[in-house]
Amino acid sequence: MSEKKYSKQYRNTTLGLKFGEILDEYISNGELSDELVEYMYTVFDRTMFDELQKLKNKGTLGGDSKTYHNRNDDWKIEFNKCNVNFEKEELESNDLTIFSTKLS
Repeated sequence: MSEKKYSKQYRNTTLGLKFGEILDEYISNGELSDELVEYMYTVFDRTMFDELQKLKNKGTLGGDSKTYHNRNDDWKIEFNKCNVNFEKEELESNDLTIFSTKLS
């Protein structure tokens, strides 16, 4: 049975970018192979997905949709004057971009 493929979207988060910088340093020093780095990224993608699924707080999103793009079930949606509400928190932003990828 083939292993479930996870989205690579979390690699573009602050945590994912820092993780990538560290891995790049190990590669440039010859301490890690490309194959091992790809495996580590796969574990990162799976772990981020699995842990975020455990979150109990659900939120709502509101704002003015500026643009949206869909290519091969990959979505990019941009908002102006956006509000994100959770149970005890409210976040406001003048600009917000959301990326969504279909998992295979």
